[in-house]
This record gives sequence, C-alpha cells and structure tokens, in this order.
Amino acid sequence: MTNELIPIVSNNNELLVDSRQLHQKLTIATHHRDWMRRRINEYGFIEGIDFRSNLSEIEKRSDLSVLEKRGRGRIIEYKLTLDMAKELAMLENNENGRAIRRYFIEIEKQYRDWIGFVLPRLEQDVNLFDRRQGYDYVRLLQSCGCSTSGTAIHSRIKRNRQEFWRNQSGKWFISESFGKNIIAYAIARRWSRETRLRRLEYEQKRLEVKYNLDF
Repeated sequence: MTNELIPIVSNNNELLVDSRQLHQKLTIATHHRDWMRRRINEYGFIEGIDFRSNLSEIEKRSDLSVLEKRGRGRIIEYKLTLDMAKELAMLENNENGRAIRRYFIEIEKQYRDWIGFVLPRLEQDVNLFDRRQGYDYVRLLQSCGCSTSGTAIHSRIKRNRQEFWRNQSGKWFISESFGKNIIAYAIARRWSRETRLRRLEYEQKRLEVKYNLDF
C-alpha cells in the first residue's frame, strides 16, 4: 500500500510520477506497456500535458508492436503528472488505488503549501552570469529538515554543480527549480515516514486489544 514511498520528482515546477513505480504499487496484473497504452487510448491522455515519454518523434509514428516483435523495440518510460497518476489510481476502483490517490493528493497539497510559504521567506540572490534567481542553500535545507552537515552539503553540490553558485561573501545559493525538487523530496519522505508510524501505531493498538481479549 502507501506505507512505502512512491517517488515523486519536481521538473520545471511540475510534480511527476514514474509510471512503472505506480504500476507496481497498484499491483496491476497486466504488463506495464499494455496497461499504459490501453489507459492512454481509452481516456485520451495527451503527451506533453498529462505525461512525458522517452519516445522520439520517429518512434511515435512507427508501429511499436512490430518493432518490439522484431527485437528493435525499446523500453518505454512514462513520467505522469500527479493529475494523471491520481486518475489512474482511481480507475482501479479498489482500496489500494484509493489509498494511493489520497497519498498523491496529500503530497500535492503539502508541496503547494511549502512552495507558497517557505521559498518567499528565504534569502534570495541573483547569479550575475545568467541572471538566475535562487535561494540560500543552507536555509532551504534547514526549512525542509534535511541534513546540513558539511559532507551532505558538498555532496549535493558536487552531484549538481550547475544548480549552485556563490555570492560575493562566499554563501552558497541554489536555483529555484532545484530548490523545489528538494522540497518535493523532503515532503514525500516526511509524509511516507508519518504514514509508516501511523501504521505501526495501529498494529500496536490491534495487538494490545488482542492481548487483553486473550488474557
């Protein structure tokens, strides 16, 4: 169910879900490829609006089933908007799908709340080379409850160097888009942890009731 995290990423201020992760969590019996094609055709989901894929324009115009049978196919990856992911979960019409849909709704709500509340209150600066506006890196991490140890900070900078710069006083700043990615990750991780804790509390209470009844 949703006691484990379904990864959600932020890309250009948009929250996206990997279709394979969703397919797995929904425990769909149909093969992922066939499931996605059927849902897209049945409900008119539009690429560029409801989802993104790794198909080239040539491949989109080809008969993919023939390509796959001939061994020249490729694994198709879909990144779904939260709205599409919620609709796919709802279409399963079972408790698992409903729980996952509620999970997405809560993540989306918290993300919007944080974007509107946290980022405007962080110190801003502008990269003089390309005029990008960004936020105080350490303060953003503190607001999200992420690690601010020197090792963790420099590890992120090293992996995503193009998203960081220093101002004249030597303070690190992070681009707006990457800052929102960190917020989305922190919210999803926190909500997943809280869900697991609630589940553990429920199991504990259930065992306590059983214990009292048995003895």
